[in-house]
Amino acid sequence: MHQASPLLDRAPIWRTGAEDAPVNVVDRAFGSGDAIEDYPSQAGVLAMRAAFRNAGGISSACEVGRLLELNDRADFGRLARLMIHGDIFGFEWHQTVWLPRFQFDDRNQSIKPGPRKVSNVLAAELDGWRLSAWFARKNRWLADRRPVDLLGSDLPAIVRAARADAFLWAAYATSPLCGRDKGT
Repeated sequence: MHQASPLLDRAPIWRTGAEDAPVNVVDRAFGSGDAIEDYPSQAGVLAMRAAFRNAGGISSACEVGRLLELNDRADFGRLARLMIHGDIFGFEWHQTVWLPRFQFDDRNQSIKPGPRKVSNVLAAELDGWRLSAWFARKNRWLADRRPVDLLGSDLPAIVRAARADAFLWAAYATSPLCGRDKGT
């Protein structure tokens, strides 16, 4: 299991007092995913960090680059291509790209196929922040469990939940009564 990012803990933008609290207090306040809204916020990032703690946490793109043994600009271009092609996902917060670590195998830091399979289902509907939030929030299709907590035990259920949510979002978005096509 990975430790939470030391850069995340030291960065002044994170100084809310919550990170100095014992882990169980932070988890009670932020760990359910309830504080994660559809747009990045400090409370949302702290909640995501707590939700992903047992799955490796979140790390900056620079930290992930070092773990993947990327050494120069050309190598970091590879990390960007992985994101562009949907092999991995992350979100930007305060001019830093953050990546959920559950996407990487702890033993060799290769990219796990499970999270990629789920993200491919949701990519048309969700940006990196919302995709990360989807993994951190309780999901009704998963009996109010978080997808991140089931990655190692029930990937088929997570994929079904992703498909159900993607279908509903697409239906809502194209509904003349609810979505983007309203009034057409």
